[in-house]
Amino acid sequence: KPGDLRCHRVRPFRILKTLTGKGQTAGLLAAIRSSPALVDDSVEMAEVMQVAAMKGRTETVGVLVDAGVDPNKAAHFKEGCITQSLMLTPLCVALVKGHAGTANYLREVGAVYDIFTAAYVGDRSGVADFLQRDPHLVNTDDPANDLLATTPLHHAVYSGHLEVVELLLARGAAVGRNSTPL
Repeated sequence: KPGDLRCHRVRPFRILKTLTGKGQTAGLLAAIRSSPALVDDSVEMAEVMQVAAMKGRTETVGVLVDAGVDPNKAAHFKEGCITQSLMLTPLCVALVKGHAGTANYLREVGAVYDIFTAAYVGDRSGVADFLQRDPHLVNTDDPANDLLATTPLHHAVYSGHLEVVELLLARGAAVGRNSTPL
């Protein structure tokens, strides 16, 4: 069947996501050790890392980082049956979910807090600071989103942070740069 090939390819990652979501770090580590080539798929492993960040599984994040998973690789944010078209980093997800310990650990291992994260989490003063240092960031495209051009404004709108939206518009954010819902 046509779908079988995809099923066989993603099945190991589903297992990793399940182990991660349940906090079964030892099982995750064993699975990675038995199939170390899985870590080479940066897209799928970004989703595994995002599950760890979403659940506040700091120890699991550490195992993934030690295995070579990039703490800055973004993935589509999935919660329940809803998938956003925005790509979010593990740091952004940990902050949104209120997992300060996981967010702090991610920063310690090199996760970057950028204007897109600041806009998504509603950090108005953080966005203002980024724009003070570099006003052109107001309309810069998020490098994590390779399909649709998304700006800090998109991040603020998607997450519903009106104060950040107003700040970005006041600083010259362009509306209607692409066909994504705004």
